[in-house]
Formats: sequence, C-alpha cells, structure tokens
Amino acid sequence: MKKLVLILIILLNLFFVVNFALAGYQVEITLPGATSMATFTLPQYLSYIYFIGLGAVGIAALGMLVYGGFLYMLSDTVTSKDKAKDYITGALSGLVLGLATYLILNTINPVLLQNQSPNLPSVTMMPPMQHSVDCPTCVAMTVPVKPGSSNKITPVMATLLNDAYARCNSDPTCSDWWVTEGWPPTVNHQSPCHYNGTCVDVNLTDRSDDPSDVKDVFDSLVASGFPRKDVVYEHNGGSGSCNRYRKEGITCLEISQITAPHFSVYQR
Repeated sequence: MKKLVLILIILLNLFFVVNFALAGYQVEITLPGATSMATFTLPQYLSYIYFIGLGAVGIAALGMLVYGGFLYMLSDTVTSKDKAKDYITGALSGLVLGLATYLILNTINPVLLQNQSPNLPSVTMMPPMQHSVDCPTCVAMTVPVKPGSSNKITPVMATLLNDAYARCNSDPTCSDWWVTEGWPPTVNHQSPCHYNGTCVDVNLTDRSDDPSDVKDVFDSLVASGFPRKDVVYEHNGGSGSCNRYRKEGITCLEISQITAPHFSVYQR
C-alpha cells in the first residue's frame, strides 16, 4: 500500500511539472514579491522558490547564530559551550552553502537567477530537399526497363547503356539485366543526378546478388566505357557484405537505407 501511495505521489508531481513546462501555472494566492493570479512558467517558479528558500536559509542561520551566541555566553559548563559552538558552526555552514549555490549558478549562467524564462534560440526545421526534374535532352533507351520505371536518360548515358546491354546480350553466359530507375524518377532520391538524367539504377532481372552474376553486369558496363568508379554496386547486407564483390574487382558500397542490392551507374 505504501508503495502505491509513493507511486501516486511521484506521478502527481510529474503531472504538476509537465503542466508548468507546457502551459505555466496561475497562482491563486498572493505570494511575496508576486501579484495575485500571476502566471509562472516552470523556470520562473523554480527561480522564485530558490530565492524564497535562500532567504529562509539566511533567516534561519541568523536565528541559529543569535541562539548559539546567547547559549555560549550564558553557559557555565564545557558541554554547553560545545553545544553552542555546534549551533554557531551549523549556522555559518548553512550560510556558506547558500552563498555557494548562488555563486555557482551565477557562474554557470546569470539568467538562472533571474525571474524569467531562459531566452532559448528558436529551432527552424529544414524543409525536405527539393530537386527540379529537368532533362530537356533526355532520350529513350533501347535497354529493357523494369515495368513502371522510366526509360529516358541523357544521350551519353543512353549510348553507353545500349552498348553495354548489347555486349551482354551477345554473350550467352552473361546474366540478364535491366534498368530499374531512369528519368524522370518514379520515387524520391537524395542524389540530384536522378533528377537531371545523369544516373540510373540497374539490376539483374532475377534480382540475384550472386557475385558471378553481378560481375557479368559490372564487366559489360565497364567495357562499354563507364569508369569503374562510376559503376557502383550498392548492398544493404550490413558490414562486410561488400567483401565478396570487392574480391571480384567490383566497386561496392554498403548502404543500409536501400531496399535491395542494385547498381547505381553515373555520368560524371
């Protein structure tokens, strides 16, 4: 039962603090230094309570010093004088601690000791990156395109891709592939090249990621004139997933955000 009461008290205090933080709190009585029905935010309320507490510490310390002083002067025994010294030492220690907290907070940020909300800088959310879809010179490719994807690309890319596909198609051992994303793009991309027709996504038609099949596509693209660094096989298998492709001389990047392994082919 005691645990349940403790949990309820904690939850009520959390609710009280959240109300302060979100909407402020309107006091219903006149507080020292504050007008009736004044509205406090959480920082203002904590600052107010701190200074009230600091004043109370000062008054209590003064009372303890006076009491300890009278006790010391009126005592005749050593035991009573030691007790009076304890009162005086405790009062002075309390004053030192109170002043120390003030100095520490003032050193960290003087605004913490002011009865106002801290002036926090506003945060402006950056809008999503927008790319203009513009490729006035894009032409259609003869390379097979995945259904639902676009079949246009820059003339330079179209020439190289058409040649690469013809090379692979003439070799019975070469695995079949197609373009899965041309221009204009059918999904959102981070890279602007998808929006100006200077890159395409390529994949095997059976979606195989076997290194020997992937190498067939890679070799045909490189043989057509694409630099090796511009024919990048992207894999989402985690750390080390590119090792078996790099052993075959394939340019490979490990990218967890992609939905499936594929080639990104660039015109730079």
